[in-house]
Amino acid sequence: MPRTLPPSITNALLAQETGECLILLVTLEHDDMVDTIRVCSDGKDLYSRGDRYQAFPFDVALPDEIEETVPRVRLRIDAIDQQVIRAVREISGDPIQVKLELIAASDTDTVLAGPFTFSLRNVTWDAFTVEGDLTYRDLLTEPFPAPLMTPSRLPGIFAY
Repeated sequence: MPRTLPPSITNALLAQETGECLILLVTLEHDDMVDTIRVCSDGKDLYSRGDRYQAFPFDVALPDEIEETVPRVRLRIDAIDQQVIRAVREISGDPIQVKLELIAASDTDTVLAGPFTFSLRNVTWDAFTVEGDLTYRDLLTEPFPAPLMTPSRLPGIFAY
C-alpha cells in the first residue's frame, strides 16, 4: 500500500531546491530504563507531540535488498553522552525497544512515516559508539503450521 504524504511535502521532495527538511526521530525505551531516550537527526533539540528530542549524532543503515537474506537494519549512536552506554549496560531481560519516526521540520507534530518499532539486539559499544541490529519479530523461526501437534498439546489424536 503506497504511503500518502501531504502535498506540501511531496512538492518539497520533488522540487529541485527546497527549504523543507525531513527529520528522523529515534526513541529508546525499556522497563529497566529510568528515562526514555529521545534523539533527533536535526542539528538542534526539538519538541514533537510534547516530547523533547535531543540533537544527537546517530546513523540508521537501512537493509540491502538482496534475495535470500534476512534484511538487517543497523543503528549506530555516538557515545558522546554516557547516558546511552549506561542504558545499554543496565538492561537485562527483554531488549531495548527502538521506535523510528519521520517528521518534517515545518510541522514537528505530524508523523509522515512510522512509527516503526524494532528490538535492539547484538549490541556492542566502545568509547565512541553504541551499535546494534534493529530487528522485527523473527518470523523465520516460528513453527509452521502453528501450533505444532504434539502429544502434550493434543493428547486425543495420539491415543491408541
